[in-house]
Amino acid sequence: MIQVFNRSYYEDILVPSVSNALPNDRLQHRFNLINELEQHLMLNGIHVLKIFLHISQEEQQEKIKERLTKPHKRWKFSVEDKKAAKNWDAYTQVYNQLIAQCSQVPWHIVPADKRWYRNYTVAKILTEHLQQLELKYPNAQP
Repeated sequence: MIQVFNRSYYEDILVPSVSNALPNDRLQHRFNLINELEQHLMLNGIHVLKIFLHISQEEQQEKIKERLTKPHKRWKFSVEDKKAAKNWDAYTQVYNQLIAQCSQVPWHIVPADKRWYRNYTVAKILTEHLQQLELKYPNAQP
């Protein structure tokens, strides 16, 4: 079984950090919980791949602009997009902290401005990992 989490539990650190909604000791507790969870998963034979899709500030601004100007992309727009864009440096700082402090499972940092390259790189990471597992089809039962 393959399961994909989009951002998932890292959001529990990212958003409160940028908005100063939690004290540092609570945030550090969340860092610790993430590391413990990932350690637990690995100890139980679950393969964890962490991929950070890194988009540039310029590309993010272009995406927001498209969401406002192209009718078929308006559904993606949220007022929060503009607020987040204004806090780019703060989000970047917290992402860097997350990557550094939650690195028991190594991160794959993937440049994501170009979709074709992002998709190729993620597919390559997944393919290489699956090949290393040397999976075999089960024997047929008579």
